[in-house]
Amino acid sequence: MKNQRPKILLVDDMPNVLDALSYHFERHGYDVITAESSKEALLIYKKNMSQIALCIIDFHLKESKGTDLTSYILANNSEAQIVILSSDKTSETFSKSIESGAIYFCEKGESREMAKLDAIVKKFYNNFLENLSCKTEIQSHIKNQKLIESIGIKGKSSQLAKIAKKVIKYKDSVASVIITGETGTGKEVLAKALHNNSKRAEKPFIVVNCGAIPENLIESELFGHKRGAFTGAVTNNNGAFRDAHGGTLFLDEIGELPLDAQAKILRAVQEKQIKPLGTSETFPINVRIICATHRNLEEMVAGGSFREDLFYRLCVLPIESKPLRERPEDIPILLSHFLESIQKREKWEIKISNAAMKIFSEHEWSGNVRQLANAAELLVIEAKRNYKIISKKHALNALKTTVKQPKIEFQGTTYAAFKSWLLKLEYDHIMGVVSSSKSLRDAAKNKLNVSPSTVSGRLAMIEEKLSAEELA
Repeated sequence: MKNQRPKILLVDDMPNVLDALSYHFERHGYDVITAESSKEALLIYKKNMSQIALCIIDFHLKESKGTDLTSYILANNSEAQIVILSSDKTSETFSKSIESGAIYFCEKGESREMAKLDAIVKKFYNNFLENLSCKTEIQSHIKNQKLIESIGIKGKSSQLAKIAKKVIKYKDSVASVIITGETGTGKEVLAKALHNNSKRAEKPFIVVNCGAIPENLIESELFGHKRGAFTGAVTNNNGAFRDAHGGTLFLDEIGELPLDAQAKILRAVQEKQIKPLGTSETFPINVRIICATHRNLEEMVAGGSFREDLFYRLCVLPIESKPLRERPEDIPILLSHFLESIQKREKWEIKISNAAMKIFSEHEWSGNVRQLANAAELLVIEAKRNYKIISKKHALNALKTTVKQPKIEFQGTTYAAFKSWLLKLEYDHIMGVVSSSKSLRDAAKNKLNVSPSTVSGRLAMIEEKLSAEELA
Protein backbone atom coordinates (compact mmCIF):
# COMPACT_ATOMS: atom_id res chain seq x y z
CA MET A 1 0.00 0.00 0.00
CA LYS A 2 1.22 3.47 -0.84
CA ASN A 3 2.61 5.35 2.18
CA GLN A 4 0.22 8.23 2.90
CA ARG A 5 2.26 9.81 5.74
CA PRO A 6 3.21 13.47 5.24
CA LYS A 7 6.73 14.00 3.89
CA ILE A 8 9.57 16.53 3.98
CA LEU A 9 11.12 17.48 0.61
CA LEU A 10 14.87 18.11 0.87
CA VAL A 11 16.57 19.89 -2.06
CA ASP A 12 20.40 20.25 -2.29
CA ASP A 13 22.82 19.68 -5.16
CA MET A 14 25.51 18.33 -2.81
CA PRO A 15 24.86 14.60 -2.27
CA ASN A 16 26.77 14.43 1.03
CA VAL A 17 24.73 17.32 2.50
CA LEU A 18 21.52 15.76 1.20
CA ASP A 19 22.44 12.41 2.80
CA ALA A 20 23.26 14.07 6.12
CA LEU A 21 20.00 16.03 6.20
CA SER A 22 17.99 12.99 5.15
CA TYR A 23 19.59 10.87 7.90
CA HIS A 24 18.97 13.60 10.47
CA PHE A 25 15.23 13.95 9.78
CA GLU A 26 14.57 10.25 9.26
CA ARG A 27 16.23 9.62 12.64
CA HIS A 28 13.65 12.00 14.13
CA GLY A 29 10.82 9.94 12.63
CA TYR A 30 9.99 11.90 9.47
CA ASP A 31 9.47 10.53 5.97
CA VAL A 32 11.82 12.25 3.52
CA ILE A 33 11.92 12.77 -0.25
CA THR A 34 15.15 14.13 -1.77
CA ALA A 35 16.01 16.01 -4.96
CA GLU A 36 19.40 17.21 -6.30
CA SER A 37 18.10 19.91 -8.66
CA SER A 38 15.32 22.47 -9.01
CA LYS A 39 13.88 20.61 -11.99
CA GLU A 40 13.74 17.30 -10.14
CA ALA A 41 12.35 19.00 -7.02
CA LEU A 42 9.54 20.72 -8.93
CA LEU A 43 8.49 17.47 -10.60
CA ILE A 44 8.48 15.67 -7.24
CA TYR A 45 6.51 18.48 -5.60
CA LYS A 46 3.82 18.56 -8.29
CA LYS A 47 3.40 14.78 -8.02
CA ASN A 48 3.31 14.67 -4.21
CA MET A 49 1.90 18.11 -3.38
CA SER A 50 -0.89 16.87 -1.11
CA GLN A 51 1.59 14.85 1.00
CA ILE A 52 4.47 17.30 1.40
CA ALA A 53 4.32 19.08 4.74
CA LEU A 54 7.51 21.14 4.34
CA CYS A 55 10.23 21.91 1.80
CA ILE A 56 13.85 22.55 2.88
CA ILE A 57 15.83 24.07 -0.01
CA ASP A 58 19.48 25.06 -0.43
CA PHE A 59 19.93 28.72 -1.39
CA HIS A 60 22.90 28.06 -3.76
CA LEU A 61 21.52 25.52 -6.22
CA LYS A 62 23.55 25.28 -9.47
CA GLU A 63 20.75 25.36 -12.04
CA SER A 64 18.78 28.12 -10.30
CA LYS A 65 18.71 29.81 -6.95
CA GLY A 66 16.76 28.26 -4.12
CA THR A 67 14.68 31.44 -4.06
CA ASP A 68 13.63 30.80 -7.68
CA LEU A 69 12.51 27.26 -6.80
CA THR A 70 10.62 28.68 -3.80
CA SER A 71 8.74 31.05 -6.12
CA TYR A 72 7.92 28.19 -8.53
CA ILE A 73 6.59 26.00 -5.71
CA LEU A 74 4.49 28.84 -4.24
CA ALA A 75 3.07 29.50 -7.71
CA ASN A 76 1.76 25.92 -7.68
CA ASN A 77 0.61 26.02 -4.05
CA SER A 78 0.37 29.30 -2.17
CA GLU A 79 0.05 27.40 1.12
CA ALA A 80 3.41 25.61 0.76
CA GLN A 81 5.77 25.93 3.73
CA ILE A 82 9.44 26.43 2.72
CA VAL A 83 12.68 26.81 4.67
CA ILE A 84 15.86 27.96 2.89
CA LEU A 85 19.34 26.79 3.99
CA SER A 86 22.64 28.50 3.16
CA SER A 87 26.28 28.10 4.14
CA ASP A 88 26.63 31.88 4.28
CA LYS A 89 24.18 33.82 6.38
CA THR A 90 24.35 37.36 5.05
CA SER A 91 21.76 40.07 5.11
CA GLU A 92 21.39 39.66 1.34
CA THR A 93 20.72 35.89 1.40
CA PHE A 94 18.39 36.31 4.37
CA SER A 95 16.31 39.11 2.78
CA LYS A 96 16.11 37.40 -0.62
CA SER A 97 14.96 34.16 1.04
CA ILE A 98 12.20 35.83 3.03
CA GLU A 99 11.14 37.98 0.06
CA SER A 100 10.77 34.82 -2.08
CA GLY A 101 8.18 33.52 0.36
CA ALA A 102 10.23 31.24 2.66
CA ILE A 103 8.97 31.02 6.24
CA TYR A 104 12.45 30.63 7.72
CA PHE A 105 16.14 30.99 6.84
CA CYS A 106 18.76 28.73 8.46
CA GLU A 107 22.56 28.60 8.31
CA LYS A 108 24.02 25.19 7.41
CA GLY A 109 26.18 23.35 9.88
CA GLU A 110 25.52 25.68 12.81
CA SER A 111 24.22 23.55 15.70
CA ARG A 112 22.13 26.32 17.24
CA GLU A 113 20.54 27.05 13.87
CA MET A 114 19.81 23.33 13.33
CA ALA A 115 18.09 23.18 16.71
CA LYS A 116 15.87 26.07 15.59
CA LEU A 117 15.26 24.27 12.29
CA ASP A 118 14.18 21.13 14.17
CA ALA A 119 11.66 23.20 16.12
CA ILE A 120 10.35 24.82 12.92
CA VAL A 121 10.01 21.45 11.19
CA LYS A 122 8.16 19.96 14.17
CA LYS A 123 5.75 22.90 14.35
CA PHE A 124 4.81 23.00 10.68
CA TYR A 125 4.75 19.22 10.32
CA ASN A 126 2.23 19.00 13.20
CA ASN A 127 0.21 21.88 11.71
CA PHE A 128 0.11 19.99 8.41
CA LEU A 129 -1.14 16.86 10.20
CA GLU A 130 -3.92 18.85 11.94
CA ASN A 131 -4.98 20.51 8.70
CA LEU A 132 -4.88 17.16 6.90
CA SER A 133 -7.09 15.66 9.60
CA CYS A 134 -9.56 18.56 9.29
CA LYS A 135 -9.63 18.28 5.50
CA THR A 136 -10.17 14.52 5.72
CA GLU A 137 -13.02 15.02 8.20
CA ILE A 138 -14.63 17.70 6.02
CA GLN A 139 -14.31 15.50 2.93
CA SER A 140 -15.81 12.60 4.87
CA HIS A 141 -18.75 14.76 5.99
CA ILE A 142 -19.33 15.98 2.42
CA LYS A 143 -19.25 12.40 1.13
CA ASN A 144 -21.58 11.25 3.92
CA GLN A 145 -23.99 14.13 3.32
CA LYS A 146 -24.23 13.35 -0.40
CA LEU A 147 -24.90 9.68 0.37
CA ILE A 148 -27.50 10.52 3.04
CA GLU A 149 -29.29 13.11 0.90
CA SER A 150 -29.37 10.66 -2.01
CA ILE A 151 -32.00 8.64 -0.10
CA GLY A 152 -33.99 11.74 0.86
CA ILE A 153 -33.02 12.36 4.49
CA LYS A 154 -30.92 15.03 6.25
CA GLY A 155 -27.56 14.70 8.02
CA LYS A 156 -23.84 14.13 7.55
CA SER A 157 -22.74 11.87 10.42
CA SER A 158 -20.94 8.58 9.86
CA GLN A 159 -23.71 6.83 11.84
CA LEU A 160 -26.38 8.11 9.47
CA ALA A 161 -24.21 7.30 6.45
CA LYS A 162 -24.06 3.67 7.60
CA ILE A 163 -27.84 3.65 7.87
CA ALA A 164 -28.13 5.18 4.38
CA LYS A 165 -25.96 2.37 3.02
CA LYS A 166 -28.32 -0.17 4.59
CA VAL A 167 -31.33 1.60 3.07
CA ILE A 168 -29.71 1.38 -0.37
CA LYS A 169 -28.81 -2.26 0.24
CA TYR A 170 -32.27 -3.26 1.51
CA LYS A 171 -34.51 -1.05 -0.65
CA ASP A 172 -35.51 -3.60 -3.30
CA SER A 173 -35.53 -6.71 -1.12
CA VAL A 174 -38.88 -8.38 -0.47
CA ALA A 175 -37.69 -9.34 3.03
CA SER A 176 -39.19 -7.53 6.03
CA VAL A 177 -37.20 -4.76 7.73
CA ILE A 178 -37.12 -4.02 11.46
CA ILE A 179 -36.10 -0.49 12.52
CA THR A 180 -35.18 -0.18 16.19
CA GLY A 181 -34.25 2.84 18.26
CA GLU A 182 -35.38 5.29 20.90
CA THR A 183 -38.61 7.23 20.54
CA GLY A 184 -38.24 10.27 18.30
CA THR A 185 -35.16 9.15 16.36
CA GLY A 186 -36.93 9.21 12.99
CA LYS A 187 -37.84 5.57 12.41
CA GLU A 188 -40.81 6.49 10.21
CA VAL A 189 -38.56 8.77 8.13
CA LEU A 190 -36.23 5.82 7.50
CA ALA A 191 -39.18 3.58 6.60
CA LYS A 192 -40.40 6.21 4.14
CA ALA A 193 -36.88 6.44 2.66
CA LEU A 194 -36.83 2.67 2.13
CA HIS A 195 -40.16 2.86 0.35
CA ASN A 196 -39.33 5.95 -1.76
CA ASN A 197 -36.09 4.42 -3.00
CA SER A 198 -37.61 1.02 -3.81
CA LYS A 199 -39.38 -0.38 -6.84
CA ARG A 200 -42.62 0.12 -4.88
CA ALA A 201 -42.18 3.90 -4.65
CA GLU A 202 -45.20 4.63 -6.89
CA LYS A 203 -47.42 2.38 -4.80
CA PRO A 204 -49.01 3.19 -1.40
CA PHE A 205 -47.05 3.71 1.82
CA ILE A 206 -49.46 2.95 4.66
CA VAL A 207 -48.60 3.74 8.28
CA VAL A 208 -50.21 1.92 11.21
CA ASN A 209 -49.30 2.97 14.75
CA CYS A 210 -49.87 -0.30 16.58
CA GLY A 211 -49.66 1.38 19.96
CA ALA A 212 -52.49 3.83 19.24
CA ILE A 213 -55.21 1.37 18.18
CA PRO A 214 -57.67 0.05 20.80
CA GLU A 215 -57.25 -3.70 21.11
CA ASN A 216 -60.78 -4.48 19.91
CA LEU A 217 -60.22 -2.45 16.72
CA ILE A 218 -56.82 -3.86 15.70
CA GLU A 219 -58.21 -6.60 13.45
CA SER A 220 -60.53 -4.17 11.69
CA GLU A 221 -57.75 -1.61 11.18
CA LEU A 222 -55.34 -4.16 9.74
CA PHE A 223 -57.57 -6.56 7.80
CA GLY A 224 -60.70 -4.48 7.20
CA HIS A 225 -64.37 -5.21 7.79
CA LYS A 226 -67.64 -5.49 5.94
CA ARG A 227 -70.47 -3.09 6.67
CA GLY A 228 -72.50 -4.38 9.64
CA ALA A 229 -69.70 -6.67 10.87
CA PHE A 230 -69.97 -5.09 14.32
CA THR A 231 -71.71 -2.20 16.02
CA GLY A 232 -70.49 1.03 14.46
CA ALA A 233 -69.34 -0.59 11.19
CA VAL A 234 -71.54 1.60 8.99
CA THR A 235 -69.31 1.34 5.89
CA ASN A 236 -66.94 -1.19 4.35
CA ASN A 237 -63.28 -0.83 5.32
CA ASN A 238 -60.43 -2.29 3.24
CA GLY A 239 -57.96 -2.35 6.14
CA ALA A 240 -54.27 -1.42 6.08
CA PHE A 241 -53.05 -4.60 4.35
CA ARG A 242 -55.35 -4.11 1.36
CA ASP A 243 -54.73 -0.35 1.26
CA ALA A 244 -50.99 -1.06 1.03
CA HIS A 245 -51.36 -3.67 -1.75
CA GLY A 246 -48.38 -3.45 -4.10
CA GLY A 247 -46.62 -1.03 -1.78
CA THR A 248 -45.29 -0.85 1.77
CA LEU A 249 -47.02 -1.40 5.10
CA PHE A 250 -45.24 0.31 7.99
CA LEU A 251 -46.16 -1.21 11.35
CA ASP A 252 -44.90 1.35 13.87
CA GLU A 253 -44.46 0.24 17.50
CA ILE A 254 -44.98 -3.40 16.56
CA GLY A 255 -44.00 -4.38 20.11
CA GLU A 256 -47.25 -2.93 21.48
CA LEU A 257 -49.46 -5.52 19.71
CA PRO A 258 -51.22 -8.10 21.92
CA LEU A 259 -50.44 -11.76 21.29
CA ASP A 260 -53.73 -12.62 19.53
CA ALA A 261 -53.17 -9.77 17.04
CA GLN A 262 -49.61 -11.02 16.50
CA ALA A 263 -50.99 -14.47 15.60
CA LYS A 264 -53.33 -12.95 12.99
CA ILE A 265 -50.53 -10.90 11.42
CA LEU A 266 -48.36 -14.02 11.28
CA ARG A 267 -51.10 -15.90 9.42
CA ALA A 268 -51.55 -13.04 6.94
CA VAL A 269 -47.81 -12.85 6.27
CA GLN A 270 -47.50 -16.63 5.84
CA GLU A 271 -50.57 -17.11 3.65
CA LYS A 272 -50.21 -13.78 1.79
CA GLN A 273 -53.93 -13.20 2.09
CA ILE A 274 -56.36 -11.64 4.55
CA LYS A 275 -60.02 -12.10 5.47
CA PRO A 276 -61.92 -8.95 6.55
CA LEU A 277 -64.28 -9.11 9.53
CA GLY A 278 -67.86 -10.05 8.66
CA THR A 279 -67.06 -11.99 5.50
CA SER A 280 -65.74 -15.39 4.46
CA GLU A 281 -64.08 -13.89 1.37
CA THR A 282 -60.27 -13.73 1.28
CA PHE A 283 -58.11 -11.23 -0.56
CA PRO A 284 -54.52 -11.76 -1.79
CA ILE A 285 -51.97 -9.26 -0.48
CA ASN A 286 -48.66 -8.13 -1.91
CA VAL A 287 -46.97 -5.85 0.60
CA ARG A 288 -43.45 -5.18 1.80
CA ILE A 289 -43.58 -4.97 5.61
CA ILE A 290 -41.40 -2.57 7.58
CA CYS A 291 -41.69 -2.64 11.36
CA ALA A 292 -40.40 -0.30 14.02
CA THR A 293 -40.14 -0.43 17.78
CA HIS A 294 -38.40 1.24 20.71
CA ARG A 295 -38.60 -2.03 22.65
CA ASN A 296 -36.16 -4.96 22.76
CA LEU A 297 -38.15 -7.61 20.89
CA GLU A 298 -35.67 -10.37 21.71
CA GLU A 299 -36.26 -9.77 25.42
CA MET A 300 -40.01 -9.74 24.76
CA VAL A 301 -39.72 -13.09 22.97
CA ALA A 302 -37.81 -14.50 25.93
CA GLY A 303 -40.46 -13.13 28.29
CA GLY A 304 -43.34 -14.54 26.25
CA SER A 305 -44.93 -11.20 25.27
CA PHE A 306 -43.89 -11.40 21.60
CA ARG A 307 -44.24 -14.45 19.37
CA GLU A 308 -40.94 -16.02 18.36
CA ASP A 309 -42.28 -17.17 14.98
CA LEU A 310 -43.49 -13.66 14.15
CA PHE A 311 -40.17 -12.22 15.31
CA TYR A 312 -38.27 -14.31 12.77
CA ARG A 313 -40.81 -13.47 10.05
CA LEU A 314 -40.63 -9.70 10.53
CA CYS A 315 -37.12 -9.06 11.87
CA VAL A 316 -35.10 -10.14 8.84
CA LEU A 317 -33.19 -7.00 7.83
CA PRO A 318 -32.22 -4.84 10.84
CA ILE A 319 -31.64 -1.07 10.97
CA GLU A 320 -30.82 0.72 14.22
CA SER A 321 -31.85 4.38 14.31
CA LYS A 322 -29.24 6.15 16.43
CA PRO A 323 -30.18 8.77 19.06
CA LEU A 324 -29.31 12.38 18.29
CA ARG A 325 -26.80 12.62 21.16
CA GLU A 326 -24.63 10.04 19.35
CA ARG A 327 -24.59 12.06 16.11
CA PRO A 328 -24.42 15.74 17.13
CA GLU A 329 -22.97 16.76 13.76
CA ASP A 330 -26.45 16.16 12.29
CA ILE A 331 -28.06 18.77 14.57
CA PRO A 332 -27.17 21.94 12.55
CA ILE A 333 -28.41 20.36 9.31
CA LEU A 334 -31.66 19.13 10.88
CA LEU A 335 -32.31 22.42 12.68
CA SER A 336 -31.70 24.42 9.49
CA HIS A 337 -34.09 22.10 7.65
CA PHE A 338 -36.82 22.55 10.27
CA LEU A 339 -36.38 26.34 10.33
CA GLU A 340 -36.52 26.49 6.53
CA SER A 341 -39.78 24.51 6.52
CA ILE A 342 -41.28 26.80 9.16
CA GLN A 343 -40.22 29.90 7.21
CA LYS A 344 -41.94 28.62 4.07
CA ARG A 345 -45.09 27.88 6.05
CA GLU A 346 -45.11 31.22 7.88
CA LYS A 347 -43.85 33.22 4.87
CA TRP A 348 -41.32 34.97 7.10
CA GLU A 349 -37.53 35.02 6.82
CA ILE A 350 -35.26 34.54 9.82
CA LYS A 351 -31.65 33.45 10.35
CA ILE A 352 -30.05 31.69 13.28
CA SER A 353 -26.89 33.11 14.85
CA ASN A 354 -23.74 31.02 15.33
CA ALA A 355 -24.11 31.36 19.10
CA ALA A 356 -27.66 29.99 19.02
CA MET A 357 -26.65 27.13 16.72
CA LYS A 358 -23.77 26.25 19.07
CA ILE A 359 -26.15 26.02 22.04
CA PHE A 360 -28.47 23.69 20.13
CA SER A 361 -25.57 21.58 18.82
CA GLU A 362 -24.21 21.03 22.32
CA HIS A 363 -27.58 20.21 23.90
CA GLU A 364 -28.34 16.57 24.74
CA TRP A 365 -31.63 15.91 22.99
CA SER A 366 -33.29 13.26 25.16
CA GLY A 367 -36.38 13.46 22.94
CA ASN A 368 -34.21 13.14 19.81
CA VAL A 369 -35.24 14.56 16.42
CA ARG A 370 -38.86 15.00 17.47
CA GLN A 371 -37.80 17.23 20.36
CA LEU A 372 -35.46 19.19 18.08
CA ALA A 373 -38.33 19.83 15.64
CA ASN A 374 -40.47 21.03 18.54
CA ALA A 375 -37.67 23.34 19.70
CA ALA A 376 -37.39 24.81 16.18
CA GLU A 377 -41.04 25.85 16.39
CA LEU A 378 -40.40 27.44 19.78
CA LEU A 379 -37.36 29.27 18.42
CA VAL A 380 -39.48 30.92 15.76
CA ILE A 381 -42.15 31.85 18.30
CA GLU A 382 -39.46 33.39 20.54
CA ALA A 383 -38.07 35.55 17.74
CA LYS A 384 -41.08 36.16 15.50
CA ARG A 385 -42.23 39.69 14.61
CA ASN A 386 -39.50 41.32 16.67
CA TYR A 387 -36.25 39.90 15.30
CA LYS A 388 -34.70 38.76 12.03
CA ILE A 389 -31.97 36.74 13.72
CA ILE A 390 -32.42 33.99 16.31
CA SER A 391 -30.07 34.92 19.15
CA LYS A 392 -28.41 33.02 21.99
CA LYS A 393 -31.16 34.30 24.31
CA HIS A 394 -33.90 32.93 22.04
CA ALA A 395 -32.15 29.53 21.97
CA LEU A 396 -31.86 29.39 25.76
CA ASN A 397 -35.53 30.34 26.21
CA ALA A 398 -36.61 27.67 23.71
CA LEU A 399 -34.60 25.00 25.55
CA LYS A 400 -36.23 25.99 28.84
CA THR A 401 -39.65 25.50 27.27
CA THR A 402 -39.10 22.28 25.34
CA VAL A 403 -39.02 19.10 27.36
CA LYS A 404 -39.05 15.46 26.40
CA GLN A 405 -42.66 14.37 26.20
CA PRO A 406 -43.45 11.28 28.26
CA LYS A 407 -44.69 8.25 26.38
CA ILE A 408 -48.49 8.12 26.47
CA GLU A 409 -50.24 4.78 25.98
CA PHE A 410 -53.90 3.81 25.88
CA GLN A 411 -54.51 0.93 28.29
CA GLY A 412 -58.24 0.27 27.70
CA THR A 413 -60.03 -2.18 25.43
CA THR A 414 -63.20 -0.43 24.19
CA TYR A 415 -63.76 2.34 21.68
CA ALA A 416 -65.74 4.37 24.25
CA ALA A 417 -62.78 4.22 26.63
CA PHE A 418 -60.47 5.27 23.79
CA LYS A 419 -62.62 8.37 23.10
CA SER A 420 -62.58 9.29 26.80
CA TRP A 421 -58.82 8.84 26.87
CA LEU A 422 -58.39 11.24 23.92
CA LEU A 423 -60.63 13.84 25.58
CA LYS A 424 -58.58 13.58 28.78
CA LEU A 425 -55.37 14.12 26.78
CA GLU A 426 -56.85 17.22 25.15
CA TYR A 427 -58.09 18.54 28.50
CA ASP A 428 -54.68 18.05 30.18
CA HIS A 429 -52.90 19.76 27.28
CA ILE A 430 -55.20 22.81 27.30
CA MET A 431 -55.00 23.16 31.07
CA GLY A 432 -51.22 22.85 30.97
CA VAL A 433 -50.94 25.64 28.39
CA VAL A 434 -53.39 27.86 30.30
CA SER A 435 -51.58 27.34 33.61
CA SER A 436 -48.26 28.41 32.04
CA SER A 437 -49.81 31.55 30.53
CA LYS A 438 -50.89 34.89 31.98
CA SER A 439 -54.55 34.14 31.27
CA LEU A 440 -56.88 31.97 29.24
CA ARG A 441 -57.04 34.75 26.65
CA ASP A 442 -53.22 34.85 26.44
CA ALA A 443 -53.05 31.05 26.06
CA ALA A 444 -55.68 31.03 23.32
CA LYS A 445 -54.18 33.90 21.33
CA ASN A 446 -50.44 33.34 21.66
CA LYS A 447 -50.01 29.58 22.15
CA LEU A 448 -53.07 27.65 20.97
CA ASN A 449 -53.84 29.98 18.03
CA VAL A 450 -57.62 29.83 18.56
CA SER A 451 -60.17 32.20 20.05
CA PRO A 452 -60.72 32.34 23.85
CA SER A 453 -64.33 31.23 23.35
CA THR A 454 -63.11 28.08 21.53
CA VAL A 455 -60.83 27.21 24.44
CA SER A 456 -63.49 27.75 27.11
CA GLY A 457 -66.04 25.87 24.96
CA ARG A 458 -63.77 22.83 24.57
CA LEU A 459 -63.05 22.75 28.31
CA ALA A 460 -66.76 23.00 29.17
CA MET A 461 -67.64 20.22 26.70
CA ILE A 462 -64.97 17.86 28.08
CA GLU A 463 -65.96 18.63 31.69
CA GLU A 464 -69.57 17.78 30.80
CA LYS A 465 -68.64 14.44 29.17
CA LEU A 466 -66.07 13.23 31.71
CA SER A 467 -66.54 12.73 35.42
CA ALA A 468 -64.48 14.57 38.05
CA GLU A 469 -62.62 11.32 38.75
CA GLU A 470 -61.68 10.93 35.08
CA LEU A 471 -60.44 14.52 34.93
CA ALA A 472 -58.37 14.22 38.12
